[in-house]
Amino acid sequence: MARPDPVWAPFPLTEIAIAVGIVLFALGYVASADRSPALLGGGALVLVVSVGELCLREHFAGFRSHSILLALLPVIAAHTLVVYGPRRRGRVRSRSSLTSRSRRCSRGICTGASRSRRRVRASDAERSVSALQAS
Repeated sequence: MARPDPVWAPFPLTEIAIAVGIVLFALGYVASADRSPALLGGGALVLVVSVGELCLREHFAGFRSHSILLALLPVIAAHTLVVYGPRRRGRVRSRSSLTSRSRRCSRGICTGASRSRRRVRASDAERSVSALQAS
């Protein structure tokens, strides 16, 4: 039994899409930090769509059974929506956001009560420096 032909049979669209996805994914590894997530995500998306199309075509033509891979596609889509989907208000702060706030406050970029505590610490330091200079 031969592999089923797509609707665009003489043109190798699926193979080109897989090659483009691999290139985008590989470029995501060597790109700068600000472009890397977009290239990795774009490459992964192109690969998932093109390989998914190939698997669907082969599965429904009876060439090969890709039932496990086809069953994973909706699971991956649901997981992606849950993890990277729209954010809800009122979520719990992560530990990293708390540590970045404390780093900002140590640099003097904070507001509120912590700023007044910083002023008190600074004035104590100035007093001790002036006491050392006087002696």
